[in-house]
Amino acid sequence: MPFYVYEECTALKLAWVNGSAAGDNWDIGLYDAALTKLVSAGSTAGTGNSVPQWVDIADQVLAANTLYYLICNHSATTANGLHGWSLTTGSLLMAGIKTYSPGSVTLGSPATLANPAGTTVVPACAILTTAGLA
Repeated sequence: MPFYVYEECTALKLAWVNGSAAGDNWDIGLYDAALTKLVSAGSTAGTGNSVPQWVDIADQVLAANTLYYLICNHSATTANGLHGWSLTTGSLLMAGIKTYSPGSVTLGSPATLANPAGTTVVPACAILTTAGLA
């Protein structure tokens, strides 16, 4: 998922929202515009049904006026293992959202993204940063 940083900040944690049957493995990370991995959580077991799961990462400075990508991967072995939005191909392309299939849960570098083919579930994900914190 692409995002743009307007003010320098530091990413402290990343999150996804587990579905009603958590338990699969996840990896979530930050990538630069060239799709080089900056930091990731590593393979992490999903715990807690229907709740956000925050994971610590090595603090990552995000420069102002820069494009980044938040990429997550899910082992998808359990039905209802994630919470997200089901979007059509057109909606995904308009939002700049691509698919990523590394062949394992652990995120690689560089990431090879592809245009979505058909309806895709986009996981609910988040970044905790220092921006706006006193």
